[in-house]
This record gives sequence, structure tokens and C-alpha cells, in this order.
Amino acid sequence: MDAAVTSAALHLLAGKYFQVAAAAMFAYDHLITVGQEVERVWMRPKSAVSLLFFFNRYATLMQFIIILHSMIPVGEVSSMYLYTNGSTIASLENCFRCDKYVLFEGVSTVGVVAVGQLNMILRVVAIYRHSKRILAFLLLLWTGQIIISLVGLRTGFALPLRPGFIGCILTGSDSLSPSLWIAPLVTDSFIFLLTIYRTKENIGHLITSIMNGGASDRVVTILLRDGLMYYFLIFLANLMNCLIYFIAEPDLKTIGASFSQLLTCTMISRLVLNLRSLSDGNSGHTTDITAIQFNGQRDPLDQYGTTASTQPETQVNNPITLEIGHSAFDEAPLEQVERISDLNDKTGHSLHDV
Repeated sequence: MDAAVTSAALHLLAGKYFQVAAAAMFAYDHLITVGQEVERVWMRPKSAVSLLFFFNRYATLMQFIIILHSMIPVGEVSSMYLYTNGSTIASLENCFRCDKYVLFEGVSTVGVVAVGQLNMILRVVAIYRHSKRILAFLLLLWTGQIIISLVGLRTGFALPLRPGFIGCILTGSDSLSPSLWIAPLVTDSFIFLLTIYRTKENIGHLITSIMNGGASDRVVTILLRDGLMYYFLIFLANLMNCLIYFIAEPDLKTIGASFSQLLTCTMISRLVLNLRSLSDGNSGHTTDITAIQFNGQRDPLDQYGTTASTQPETQVNNPITLEIGHSAFDEAPLEQVERISDLNDKTGHSLHDV
């Protein structure tokens, strides 16, 4: 058999295996966290973060089902080819079909990744006390990322396959094609740096917690820990994609694109679920909700609270309770979150470790 044909067959098989492996990772994580999702998102008051969580989780699932469908035979179109002057030309029907699939794959990937990053942007804006400057800056980066990614996507095309080979593979030959991974990485870098700057005083606390083999009760430490994991995993995945694009064969240039997208979706979902797990009880049962107490001051979140009955009636300042999983908590200022966590440490109401 011709060495070129053998190489093309192996590359196509490797691409399909990579798609299946990424799908298995995503499906496994979805299954083991569906219970947490029901208790921490579905059964809580809905907010903008909740809606973004649903879109990030289920739009990605629907998208990947369609992408996997493009890798299997569909009728006779996948195997119909024309031969002209000894060269192989894919049939018009097959070309049209693959062009639609790769266009859908590229556009949907840009959209789903952008929605996931919008969730991260809302978190950063919240810890900066709803700073309009931070919001405007990050939205400007976010918009630029989408535009650059779509421009890079225009340079991509469906890879022509040999007779008998089945699948629709997005590839590219232009230097703008890697912008699909470089542009999101720039936005993620600024999100990470802004999070580090705002929580820099908690880095020592996080290091001490890791050295002691335990997790901290502080909500800010959870944000910092998950932010570190999110950034470095996504950075490594996007770096892998860029290296593969520049050094691999044309039919392998985008082999890791699906993995990095599903990893982004998984990390965003875990970040939301981990933060909301802080309202679970210490008994380890996720159905027990621990209320956070803080003094009844004139804080922006006071309007969402309810009066607690655990303190003597003679006390002047009635404590206010607020669940971390509450939609209002998703936008709590950093100082408020720190004060809540510190008060819980003093009163013995430790939060559930994640």
C-alpha cells in the first residue's frame, strides 16, 4: 500500500480517537457532577451566572454530538468521489456537507468558549466591586477576541480526503488560523492577572493550606485556587494546539481543538460548582445548607437577607443570613466575602472544603 495512503489513514484514525477521548472526558465529568449541578444550580435562585452555566454545559454537549456525527458515514455521500485525470476530487455533495460541518464546528467553538469566558469576567468584576472600568476593559478584550477568532476561522477549510476516507476535518494554511487559540489565551491571561492582583494577600494563605494538606475555608482562596488551575490547564492546552498547528501535517493541525474546548467547558463548570459548594453543611451532605452570618450593616447584599433566630432577642444588631449559593452572592464584593469567611472562622461555622 502507498505510504501516503497509510499515513493519511493513521492520521484520520488518530483524529477520531482524539475526538472520542475528549468526548469521554467531558461525558464522565458531566455524569459525576450532575448531582452537584441539580443541588447547587437547579435548586438555587437563578442568576446570570446560572444561565451562563447552563449554556456552557449543555450547548457544548449538543455541539459535540453534531461534531461526532460528522466523523461517521452518512448515506452514500461520504464515499462518493469523482476521478478526473487520475486525481481524486471529492464529490460536490461531500464537499458541501463537510464545509457546513467545519463552519459549524468553528463558529460554535468560538461562541461556546466566549460564553465560558464571560462567566469568568463576571467573577472578576464582582471581586472588583462592580468596577465599570474593569468591566469595560475585559469586555473590550472579549469582543476583540471574538472578532480575531472569527477572522482566523475564515482562513480555515475542510480538508480534502482520499477515496473511502470518512470524516470532516477543519484545517488551515494561514498564519491567522492559530488565533482561535491565541486570542482566548490573551483574555484568560488578563483575567488571571486581575484575579491575582485582587487576591494577592491570600496567596500566602493558599500556600500554607496546600502545605498542610487541607483546603481553606476562605471563599477568596477557592477563587484563587480554581483560577490558577483553570489558567494553567487552558494555557497548556492552547500551547499544545499552537505547537501542533505549526509542526504537524495538514490533516493533524487541529487535532487538539476539541480537547481544549471541552477542557474549558469542564473547568468553567467546576469553578461554578466549587464556589457554590461553600454553602453546603459540614456533615458532607450536599443537601444541608449552611447560612453565613454577618453583622447587620448597610451592605449592598442586605436586601437579600433574612433575619436569623439563633441570636438572643436582646442583641442590638440582628445577624443577617445569606447563602453562598444565593444569586446575590455570585456578585458579592471581595471585602464582604472576606468578612463573611473571617466571621465564620471565629464563630466555628467552618465552610465545606472543596
